[in-house]
Amino acid sequence: MILDYSEVLTQTSSFGLGVETTNRELYFEKRGYCFYCKQDIKIQHNESFVDTTTLTDTAWHRSESVWLCQQCGWWEHSYHSQIESSDDQWFKNWEAKVNSAILKKFDIDSNQIPLRTLENYLSKNPDNIINIHHKKMEELVGSIFSEHYKCSAKVVGHSNDGGIDVILIISDKPIVVQVKRRKSLKTKESVAPIRELIGTTLLKDSKDCIFVTTGEIFTKNAIKTRNDALAKNLVNTFELYNRDEFIDVLKLNVSKIEPQYIKYIQLKKLLPTQTDLLIKK
Repeated sequence: MILDYSEVLTQTSSFGLGVETTNRELYFEKRGYCFYCKQDIKIQHNESFVDTTTLTDTAWHRSESVWLCQQCGWWEHSYHSQIESSDDQWFKNWEAKVNSAILKKFDIDSNQIPLRTLENYLSKNPDNIINIHHKKMEELVGSIFSEHYKCSAKVVGHSNDGGIDVILIISDKPIVVQVKRRKSLKTKESVAPIRELIGTTLLKDSKDCIFVTTGEIFTKNAIKTRNDALAKNLVNTFELYNRDEFIDVLKLNVSKIEPQYIKYIQLKKLLPTQTDLLIKK
């Protein structure tokens, strides 16, 4: 079972003088508790300060926190704003905005798992790559390689592709990719699929190809055939990725991905805030 938190529920609250009261109770609700694991959770990010310069004779209190459950990965972001002015009663306003991750569960062989969620899961459970949906494996390769090679990727394995699963485009150069999701961790890739990819690459008027397998190793004959194709200039490049090598690239890609809650953080960022609305008034 894979847990996914890629969808988010956003709730807002406002009340005070001169503003519409909406969902007031949200402002006072308890935060920092995972309802899935039934436990208090730690703060990952916490900022607060009082601004007395933006608005004359007005104190603008802002606070923001992010909580993350280390057990299941659920997170919540909370932003609170309180504005009080002794000179202008219209500036006695309170508001809150809460972004909460929504829990979804997927079987490992589901074809509906979001790719980012699958990448993160496999970075921690690499041996389970043999259990994912074979079409999801093709999408995964396209996603990982588009990041790794800084190129565009098109998954074509669902069509009449003649053995091609993914095509990478680097500077208008097409690279043919064949993906094999094997059912055993001990699978050894033989020479036959290597020869097949060489023929497919030439028929597609390409001179570059990549073979990706969830198998353990490539046989000596498979590697020799790849090397012979390069030596005879049948292809310009021919890369082989076994399971461990592909997982290494996947982990590198995952390490560069920021936590999803980062994009919701407001304080210390130049994002539209309540100040903009008050100044307009």
